[in-house]
Amino acid sequence: MKTILIYLLALISGTIQLYSQEDTAITFFPVEQLTHENCKKSKDTNQCLESILLKKVELALNNIEKSTKSYKDTLNIYVNFNTNKLGEIIEANISTFANDSIIKRKIGDSLKKSITKIPAFKVENRKTDKYISSHSFNFYFTQEVNHKFTSISTPENEIYKGGEITRIPLFEGQVYTDQQTDQRNFQSQIVNHIRKHFRYPEIAQEIGVQGVVYVNFKINEEGKVEKMRAKGPASLLEEAQSIISKLPTFRPGTLNGQPTTIAFTIPISFKLQ
Repeated sequence: MKTILIYLLALISGTIQLYSQEDTAITFFPVEQLTHENCKKSKDTNQCLESILLKKVELALNNIEKSTKSYKDTLNIYVNFNTNKLGEIIEANISTFANDSIIKRKIGDSLKKSITKIPAFKVENRKTDKYISSHSFNFYFTQEVNHKFTSISTPENEIYKGGEITRIPLFEGQVYTDQQTDQRNFQSQIVNHIRKHFRYPEIAQEIGVQGVVYVNFKINEEGKVEKMRAKGPASLLEEAQSIISKLPTFRPGTLNGQPTTIAFTIPISFKLQ
């Protein structure tokens, strides 16, 4: 099962917002479907749409390949976007990821410009504005030393089948409201947790070490924190991981109503006064 990744900015600010009623009007199925104007007569409109996006990814790769390093590798490019009520791609919500850092840096803007030129889709099963469907596409390539990229099959569990609605995990006392409020509320609870458990390591204070530690972790389908990693000044890593390890068991996040694993990246700032 694929893992959803969410970045949170853990600033020491904000207030907790609690809500008394959980939104129960959201309908996950049937999932939102997009039909490209060139796919109207296709037997499989999802596969047709995926093929159109694949061609745009291949074009973007061809435009940058001569300026990248040359070595054998397997490349994954992930494209995600939302649409508005008219079926137009929302430019601000487009995200593109490649597991090759050079290609990631070079392909993003080119691919985004290309994708935003796609004509408006016909949208079926449009969802509520409280929980907007996202449309995710994964493309895999083999990269040869001669800068040749060859498309390879995408794993079955990552093939595009329509829109997806993600709900983040909940702390005790939280209820679902809408996507933006849910994330703000979750972040506020994270900030309060960091405040409560934050301790500046004595050794780091003595030698004047300060900086930001980025803690990566996952909240699994049972709502438990797992697979934690941290990056930052060595003398601060243990304390940052200790803070996150004290997080409670959550009500797990969901993907189209089913429990799912969600990955988080949280920066924790250590600053001496």
